[in-house]
Amino acid sequence: RHWESLSSLATAENVAEWIANAVLLPQYEETFRRNGVKGFDLPLLYEDNDLLLDLGVSVALHRKQITHAISMRLLGVSQPPPRPMLDCAVGDSDVELPSMDLRWASLTHSSTRVLPVHRWRLFWRTSASQRWTPLATVPGAETSASFPMPPLGRGHDILVKLEAWNIIGRSEPAVCACAFRSNVGTSPPSPNPLALSAFGAPPTAGREQTRAMDGAAGLSLSKGSAEADLG
Repeated sequence: RHWESLSSLATAENVAEWIANAVLLPQYEETFRRNGVKGFDLPLLYEDNDLLLDLGVSVALHRKQITHAISMRLLGVSQPPPRPMLDCAVGDSDVELPSMDLRWASLTHSSTRVLPVHRWRLFWRTSASQRWTPLATVPGAETSASFPMPPLGRGHDILVKLEAWNIIGRSEPAVCACAFRSNVGTSPPSPNPLALSAFGAPPTAGREQTRAMDGAAGLSLSKGSAEADLG
């Protein structure tokens, strides 16, 4: 059963993303990737703290955080979040740079063992591309964000992907296509200064506040009109 709990961390890339987004220690992401640490190596790190020192995790608190997260995976005390709901609308097409307005919500899960989402990750691509580009990392307490349309997106359909993360791991992604607001019939969410956008510059204060809120929990579970398809 322990091996089954680590199956989603089969590659070094999986583990590196888990360290950055589930354990919230991105400063060690590259060293885990560079040393090829895979999910089936994690029990060894849990049993021998010196191995974490060899990986450059010199802060005792960080070693405790990593081993605590590993133990939660091994013991199966919780699960990754369920696939969220996601809705996207594009603002007025007559303006030079319309906004891309996103809103999302976490679905209610039948299991009481699912821990809260503490981070959302957003990606985008055009319908003509298969490569997802990071868009933003958003604290778990947030449920909406607005960005300028990507320059490469004009004249193309824009797809947005959303991942939910808790300390156990990543949800299945939600994917939706952006549509002009006149076809959606809902008012857009307020611009979110807390999102770290790939092509929209939020206020400097917002960047600092985002880092402080990365570990925040608690979500609005109200349902919106969303299409959740795997991308």
